[in-house]
Amino acid sequence: MKKIVLIFTILILVSAILVGVFWRKKTNPQSSQNVQAAGNQQAEEKLEAINGVPVNKELAAARPLAVIIENHPDARPQSGLSSADVVYETLAEGGITRFLAIFQSSQAKAIGPVRSAREYFAEIADEWGALFAHVGGSNEVINQLKNNYFKNLSDANEYYNFDFFPRNNYKPQPHHIFTSVEKLRELIKFHDFSNTAIYTAWKFKSDQPADMATAKELNIDFSRAGYEVGWQYDALTNSYKRLQYFEAHMDEAAKKQITAKNVVAQIVNVTPVPKDPLLHVNIDMDSGGKAIILQDGKEIIGTWKKQNNRTHYYNEAGQEVAFNRGPIWIELVPQDKESKIVLK
Repeated sequence: MKKIVLIFTILILVSAILVGVFWRKKTNPQSSQNVQAAGNQQAEEKLEAINGVPVNKELAAARPLAVIIENHPDARPQSGLSSADVVYETLAEGGITRFLAIFQSSQAKAIGPVRSAREYFAEIADEWGALFAHVGGSNEVINQLKNNYFKNLSDANEYYNFDFFPRNNYKPQPHHIFTSVEKLRELIKFHDFSNTAIYTAWKFKSDQPADMATAKELNIDFSRAGYEVGWQYDALTNSYKRLQYFEAHMDEAAKKQITAKNVVAQIVNVTPVPKDPLLHVNIDMDSGGKAIILQDGKEIIGTWKKQNNRTHYYNEAGQEVAFNRGPIWIELVPQDKESKIVLK
């Protein structure tokens, strides 16, 4: 009987000790702080990329890469457009449109065909403080780049950086020059350019799809046959699928249709360069104007303004528009083509 009492007493003491240890661990301020610090560290591992997508700190701090991509029929289908964080489309000359694709969050292995620069593309790249990748350009922009007119970008002209722009010979010349995110990061390192992102970020929000979509389709007739743009809303993914010349616009490298979480029709003043046999144009990227923003199956009729070398978009109440996290496409539509924007 004494042995039983002794064993029972020992068990009670051991249980009390274990409970005490557990309670101290649970209430230990230092332990709580360690757990909280670990949680904070984990939360800090993800930051917003230029299109609001959560990425690791290293990628979020990486300098944006701005690449001019051709849209001539002989250049299609292009590669890399579905991987870009932000894409601008605008007239180049003679009714042909061209893209400025900006990469940060992705590791696109094929980007192109890469083509020549214009002043307004350099202006946009300068807004982002980007590496500006192109193959030559108009005399005007080449002189501006040589004279350091754009203070925030770093010039990556293929003419002087041949090794970072491999040829894809299955494409007809001059639509055979390509690059990649890896090659452009190597170029930055080779020239000892800064690889740190310095730009004013846009605002972002989580998806808020409409119960009943009111902006299911956007069509833009930029210039002439072959350059018609279409965007169709997909409720399942709460995104817009891109059409070009009334067909799905495919990314050749990714083998998928291009989509965007946000589509902006930014109305700009486009004027022809006087007495220019190449039919180049000037585009006013500074004066502001009307903008139509599509997201969540809804449209926002607002404005765009450029201040401190950065363009932002506002609703009718004057509040800055917050974009959905994901690809953003900006269509720079000439004022005289505003009537050609059809929203359904």
